[in-house]
Amino acid sequence: MLESKSVTIDHINIAYREQGQGRPVLFVHGFASSSHTWFSLMKLLPVGPRYIALDLKGYGHSGKPEDNKYSAYDQARILIAFINELKLDKPVLVGHSFGGIVSILTLLLDQIKKPAAGLILINTVAYFKNVPDFIKALRPPLGSFLSLAFPVQRVLVRQVLGEVFYDPSKITEELINAYSENLRSFEAQKSLVASAAQFVAKDLKHPHIKFDQIRIPVLILSGADDRVIPIEESYSLKRDLPQAELKTIPMCGHSPQEECPEETAAFISEFLAKV
Repeated sequence: MLESKSVTIDHINIAYREQGQGRPVLFVHGFASSSHTWFSLMKLLPVGPRYIALDLKGYGHSGKPEDNKYSAYDQARILIAFINELKLDKPVLVGHSFGGIVSILTLLLDQIKKPAAGLILINTVAYFKNVPDFIKALRPPLGSFLSLAFPVQRVLVRQVLGEVFYDPSKITEELINAYSENLRSFEAQKSLVASAAQFVAKDLKHPHIKFDQIRIPVLILSGADDRVIPIEESYSLKRDLPQAELKTIPMCGHSPQEECPEETAAFISEFLAKV
């Protein structure tokens, strides 16, 4: 049973859900998402570990300050403080898409009091060669369309999910509702536009040159038919991370944890058993 909790980090309320009492496994969602993206997957994972899924700053039920600090480095600093505040001992980090680079930077900044035991990267943004079109569309001044009526937002969400999913028949009304709810408030809309504007920060031009500093087991998991982040980036990550293994899921798009939760859970369970 997932419990809803929150903690204050740098005067910002950070919401999270958790279940279990064992080794901590911390899930970090991607751009324009929330902890909800992990719920179906977490039901399929083995009992034992302490599963924690947080809402990054600006998303879900977490605080949405107008401080213009929404880059991957800003989120990584929040994540470091979150891990330290909860006193997570040797956590396994699981990052999806933008949450993947946030997790990588969390390790590279090297300020976690108890070093991480493992890292799982799912369809991760890592090299910033191309910015997805739907993120470009959210940048100012185009991002003003978010203030449109809620039914129009639902149409936009469905269109984006159509790009994210390989199989559109797996896009449920529950999923559309969850992502649409993230856009309801004016504060959420402003946070999303700020995140899009800072998606490629100046200090993210060459993050991969330090990837070889990550010397823990890494699972790279990729939907083979991702139209958002080309699978070639996953192969590059495998090359640049010394202890990485790569697993792919055929006929699966950018969000395996939602589109292919059974296959994703099997790979994650196998990895957790090893580390």
